[in-house]
Amino acid sequence: QGDCSQTGEMIRTWTGIDDCGNVTTAQQVITIPPDMEAPIFTYVPESMTIQDMDDMMFGTPMCIDNCATINHLDIDYTDEPLAEGCGLTRTWVVADMCGNATEASQTFYFDDTEAPSFSEVPEVIELNCGTTATFSDPDISDNMGEVEVVVYDQESEDNCTGLPLRARTWTAIDDCGNVSSFTQTILTTDQEAPVFAEMSSDIVLTCSDEFDFDQAIA
Repeated sequence: QGDCSQTGEMIRTWTGIDDCGNVTTAQQVITIPPDMEAPIFTYVPESMTIQDMDDMMFGTPMCIDNCATINHLDIDYTDEPLAEGCGLTRTWVVADMCGNATEASQTFYFDDTEAPSFSEVPEVIELNCGTTATFSDPDISDNMGEVEVVVYDQESEDNCTGLPLRARTWTAIDDCGNVSSFTQTILTTDQEAPVFAEMSSDIVLTCSDEFDFDQAIA
């Protein structure tokens, strides 16, 4: 930035001399006051409402200054989500060499009523006893961009296998507050009947014999 706090002067002196040596002078003083005027935006792109992120294309503003050309202006911008979400504002700030600045903005409002979606993954994973599995993380997408994802795990009481039923729930929230959830369950099932590992053979007794059954081992 230049130093524009001081008032400047330009003085031009004319001297006239005739053939007899008579002299006279005249002066013109041009005073240059400090520049206190900020640049002005002559064009700012309109704000609009969109239903697809591909339609969010920020325009290019135009500005002028009382003392500087466009090449001597400092133009910058920042992007900021709306406080309530569901939109994005781009703010341009233009400053001249004397530090005088002004700003303008363009906002895209998201017309979004569509909740995030989950890729196709099985809702239930069934396992036989003795096998293990991990949860399958789904791919989560949204028509308007980024989402916040919360993951919650829970276990139920033991089932007939003696193992707990495990479940994981993914909850996705987009910038406009649309919410969707998906739950995957890992279930251990037992479809196989017990097998006797050892069994005594049949015993033939007489009426007077005492007897007792052998202990079967499964």
